[in-house]
Amino acid sequence: MIPVRLWVASFILLTTVFPSAMSAEECSRERIQTVTTWTGPNAQNFDGPTLSCSVFGREAKLPRSGEVLCGSLNGYQVKIPVDLIRQMRPILADRQNGEVLTLRKRGPKWLIWPRSSKSLNSIFDDYFIWSVDNCQFLSNTLN
Repeated sequence: MIPVRLWVASFILLTTVFPSAMSAEECSRERIQTVTTWTGPNAQNFDGPTLSCSVFGREAKLPRSGEVLCGSLNGYQVKIPVDLIRQMRPILADRQNGEVLTLRKRGPKWLIWPRSSKSLNSIFDDYFIWSVDNCQFLSNTLN
């Protein structure tokens, strides 16, 4: 695993637990076929581990509440409710139509949501964060 960052501020616990290349096998790969605002009207295939596995681990259950804070290389951040992650099962895509996502193509990780199959509208565009370099669970308790 990549080193875990741990901060405690105002009773909020933040942890980053992205699998490294050595432990990538721990999370199964998923595929989402969807359209995005940035890739045009035709559905694209995106592949990668689920966000829940990447943050909480393969065997872990998602917490009942809280948020996941994802940040990108350019400093953009978004807080995502755990309930939405549970319902929509987004992935941290590292491939688009079989091609590795590079920094120029919104990689190396792009948080992808199943817009086509789950009726997500453009309100959710803020959650399609690209060049993801960290995700952290935010909890109101120190469990």
